Amino acid sequence: MVTREPRFAVGMRRRTAVRRELQQVCVELGLGCEIDERRRLLTARMHVLVRGSPAGVDALIDYARVSGWTARTDDPLGASLG
Repeated sequence: MVTREPRFAVGMRRRTAVRRELQQVCVELGLGCEIDERRRLLTARMHVLVRGSPAGVDALIDYARVSGWTARTDDPLGASLG
C-alpha cells in the first residue's frame, strides 16, 4: 500500500468532467482518492490524496499523462510529471 499526492491543473471549463473522470478511474483501479479542488481565475487545481497498490497509483499517474492533464506529484524524490 502506498500513498501519493499528485496535483492536476485543468481549465475551468473542463474541471467538472475531469473530476468525474478522475473519480471513475480511481474506482476502476481500486484506489482510495480524496480530491481537494482549488479554483483560480483560469484553472482549477485538484490536489488528490491517493492510496492503493503501487501499480494502481502508477497507472493513475500514467492515465493522467496520456489524458494530457498537467500533473506533478509531491513525493520525497520530488518527481515531476508532464
